[in-house]
Amino acid sequence: MNNQEILKFCLEKGFLLDKEVLNLLSETTDTESVKLILEKIKTHTNKKVITKNVFKENKEDVNRFFSDLPVENQKKLEKLKIKLGLSIEISRESEVINDLKEINIGVEKSEINLDNVKVNFSEPIISKKLEVSDFVKYFKNRFNSMRNILQEHSELDNLVSINKISQNRTGVSIIGLVSQKRTTKNKNIIFEVEDLTGTIRVLVNKDKKELYDLAEDVTLDSVIGFKGSGNSEIIFANDIIFPESILHERKKAPNEEYALFIGDLHFGSKRFLEKEFLKFIDYLNGKMPNTPEVEKIKYLIIAGDLITGVGNYPNQEADLKIKDLEEQYLGVAELFSKIRSDIKIIISPGNHDGVRLMEPQPLFDKKYAWPLYEMDNVILLTNPGEVNIGVRKGFSGM
Repeated sequence: MNNQEILKFCLEKGFLLDKEVLNLLSETTDTESVKLILEKIKTHTNKKVITKNVFKENKEDVNRFFSDLPVENQKKLEKLKIKLGLSIEISRESEVINDLKEINIGVEKSEINLDNVKVNFSEPIISKKLEVSDFVKYFKNRFNSMRNILQEHSELDNLVSINKISQNRTGVSIIGLVSQKRTTKNKNIIFEVEDLTGTIRVLVNKDKKELYDLAEDVTLDSVIGFKGSGNSEIIFANDIIFPESILHERKKAPNEEYALFIGDLHFGSKRFLEKEFLKFIDYLNGKMPNTPEVEKIKYLIIAGDLITGVGNYPNQEADLKIKDLEEQYLGVAELFSKIRSDIKIIISPGNHDGVRLMEPQPLFDKKYAWPLYEMDNVILLTNPGEVNIGVRKGFSGM
């Protein structure tokens, strides 16, 4: 497009164009449609200078202006919309199907099913102001959930609440939250453990090497089981039981599928491994040799810190390649759009993703993460959240 022509048009209409916007507009050949859009934006916003932020701040209205154009003209301006941050580039279904055939994955159009994920639980958005009682309730619920898992372990025999432990020395098992941990002068480890009824000390002797190694790995706020002997003052531990799930029966899906788990991409940081991640995308798309398993990969689950965020720690700006939260989400969504569309991308937030730092963490903020919301093969969850994958007729999924 002729820059001089568009600048002359703007001057006649009484407004100016930012240099960045002018450069983006110069890449399109549909001059008349661009003029029409600019005139509508000027009338709607009454701005004297049209910048990229003007497009973003009035995104819904600007998208409506684009949609008012004939379909043929809309197609010509699709790349311009992407570069202006009004939409993201998501592979068209026909192109994706051709790509899949090209890499011998063999997914026909009728086989692409993006509805085989069922969200069982996603933390509701809380509009009221959070109080101390809300966090107490949350941690109580967390304790009860972990306790229910631990109670299934047969090793924890003679299981009692802390306030039920007698004064006489006896063999007991307890389940509690580790509130304190210290090492004595004799190099033994002592835990302060509490449940909903009381607190007690638990000692792990340094001479019990395997048990001591386990104890060293226990972190504060862990909910775990202890088996040992003692009284209401102190328990001498003989075993530590972690809340690992017990599978009472092995469930088998009618179709063999794979799920990949990743996390901590930190897109937007100078340390983001862009080259490696693009190679990972090539792998998912079947472009790497000797990877027959790739055709069975149907789910990509991302456990937080999708982006690196802004202002998460002092002087973070020095570590940022992209210093705008919305731009970070836009960039990572563009990367995800390169992944073949029959892979369902399931994402929950982390502390860098522009949500509150403490759990439970709400859904991604649509104000900044709108590019993810616009992707058809992305499911967004809260943290914590729960989904069933592989859902089919007659099978509830995993």
